[in-house]
Amino acid sequence: MVNDGSTTNTTNTSEPADTAAAPAAPTAPTATVPAAAPSQAGWDGTYRYAFDGGRNAGGDATIVTYTLVLTPTTCRFSAEGYQTDEDILCTATRTPERVDVAFKSYADGGTNDAYGNAVYSVGDSLFALERNGAQVFTRWKGYTLPDEKPHRPAVYFTR
Repeated sequence: MVNDGSTTNTTNTSEPADTAAAPAAPTAPTATVPAAAPSQAGWDGTYRYAFDGGRNAGGDATIVTYTLVLTPTTCRFSAEGYQTDEDILCTATRTPERVDVAFKSYADGGTNDAYGNAVYSVGDSLFALERNGAQVFTRWKGYTLPDEKPHRPAVYFTR
């Protein structure tokens, strides 16, 4: 796996201010232990989704398999199947509840697809994975599935 430094970790630090807090009472000295950061490594892994577009007029199956690989240093999104072959390096902005996947470049380092088209700009949001209880929902954003229809947030990827 390529260590391309494309993962960005973020945490939500916006908490309401407590303006009515009473002054703290003096306490006995204690050892200082650094606060643990929320676990964001829980997103690491390989996620797969198979889009089944049925059969075309010639009777061929129109299946595209999507793979998302997240490690502490890598974000890679690929699509392979019927008339599709993409390999995208991405950035992953993580919180404990969500990971946003954005376009960085194609695997060759360029920003144009195999046909010379600039489909995405660097930083364009492709999709987000969101925890919903024990399930992980996908919210499609700039990435379009082969049927080119809007898709509601739902469970698409499995790990």
